[in-house]
Amino acid sequence: MIDLHVHTNASDGEYSPKEVIKLAKEDGIKTIAITDHDTLSGLEEAIDAGKDLGVEVIPGIELGVAVPKGKLHILGYFVDYKDEEFKKQIELFRTFREERNNKLIEEFQNNGIDITYNDIYKYSSNNVIGKPHMARALMEKGYVSNVEEAFTNYFKKEPYRNVVRTVMTPKEAIEILKKNNALVVIAHPVTLKLEGKELEEQIKTYKEYGIDGIECFNNIHTEEQINELIDIAKRNDLLITAGSDYHGPKVKPGVELGKGKNNNIITDLPILENLKNYKEIKSTS
Repeated sequence: MIDLHVHTNASDGEYSPKEVIKLAKEDGIKTIAITDHDTLSGLEEAIDAGKDLGVEVIPGIELGVAVPKGKLHILGYFVDYKDEEFKKQIELFRTFREERNNKLIEEFQNNGIDITYNDIYKYSSNNVIGKPHMARALMEKGYVSNVEEAFTNYFKKEPYRNVVRTVMTPKEAIEILKKNNALVVIAHPVTLKLEGKELEEQIKTYKEYGIDGIECFNNIHTEEQINELIDIAKRNDLLITAGSDYHGPKVKPGVELGKGKNNNIITDLPILENLKNYKEIKSTS
């Protein structure tokens, strides 16, 4: 079993990198990719834990970028997380998040919701603060009963939904990852809110920018969507990947490590083998 899209509390996940690797070991997952949002800080801990527990850890990252419709996240696999220039570029994404967070806190306070940065910061082990951290602070203060309610009642409504962070374009983010010699994959493509030919044309544009694959299996994908994405990947000679997008049961209830939701990321396709073979070919070409 594999899982190529996993978050820790280095970004907005519930568990530490070491705890996530321990869970992977207990669940029989042999290879896992740690893909925290806009940060590399949890990778070393995860890799060390993987060596101790016999779990292969692929160093990764997930970057949010600007698109005119829907939402686009880009996954980087086999990143060189020690490269200083790469670390500087990734730091920009954290800075953009911090600016957005301060604006959100200001909106909460303007609307009589007593939330401070300190209330939120304690839920993060790192400097990367996301909306799930804010949701947990709202829970503690009694404004909501769970994370999902925080998104429904606040983040998806005005004025909070209008608070957006500065982001790079897809091309800029892909170029940063390619320069680092990472493999680049479009995460959960259904969040682009495109269908059929329009979705495939957009994927083709991203291939021109340099992507290597698309995440066909994700916890939010239906069986019909998975099959459509597999067909798009095959027609366009792109890698097929699978990831649960695991954050922990409090952040994303019902999503299981290595299984997604209702086992919807389990597949017999040689996903990991193809990924590694492709990486080797790219490294030697």
